[in-house]
Amino acid sequence: MRLDGLAPAFERFACAVTADAVMPALRGFLAAADDAAIGIDAPVSLGKALIGTEGWTRFLGRFRADYPDPAAFRTWCAAMVPGERAARRACDLEARTPFAAHNLRLYRQTWAAMFHLLAPLQGRLSVPPLTKAHAARPWLLETCPASTLRHLGLREPYKGAGEAKRLARGRILEAFLVAERIAAPKALRQRMLADEGGDALDAAIAAATAAKAVEVGFAPAAHDELIEGRVYYG
Repeated sequence: MRLDGLAPAFERFACAVTADAVMPALRGFLAAADDAAIGIDAPVSLGKALIGTEGWTRFLGRFRADYPDPAAFRTWCAAMVPGERAARRACDLEARTPFAAHNLRLYRQTWAAMFHLLAPLQGRLSVPPLTKAHAARPWLLETCPASTLRHLGLREPYKGAGEAKRLARGRILEAFLVAERIAAPKALRQRMLADEGGDALDAAIAAATAAKAVEVGFAPAAHDELIEGRVYYG
């Protein structure tokens, strides 16, 4: 594999650094990306304890009407299950993701992915294994960079300011590129090292994980995965 580009969304789409500007631009990009596999570092579904028997497609179809903002979504999740453990997805347990999709530190990302991207583009995206991987649609694959790094034995704190965290990003980056046989120009490597929040490095990991999932092929979906989805990590 080769990493050809890397940029934050506001730069890639030449828009303001706000969700109101970035999300419509990202949605337009996804809608036009006919021949692409895209790794997203955010949950694309919830545990079956939350969705229940109605299934992912129906749940997504009413998502925007039922949960117009993150607070409404969080309130509903808290009322539905007594705690995080009760609604953790099987794919979260397998991939050893840090948080459940409705966790206090993650529910805003989950809501944003479903409200701004998945629901408006329903029927225009393939989201394996929740939907079939149609050749004429872009494929959106849930990834978790933390799970990928754990799988490769590369977990250490790397997000934050200071030389120690920069060195950690450097160790992780070089080991990851070697392990996955990825070529990356020096300028892009430097960008990943310089990004103190770790988002640039996470984006590269998500992209590479999505590409690898396509290369390896999709395993048949287990029953729970048709509701909860799958986290691609290895």
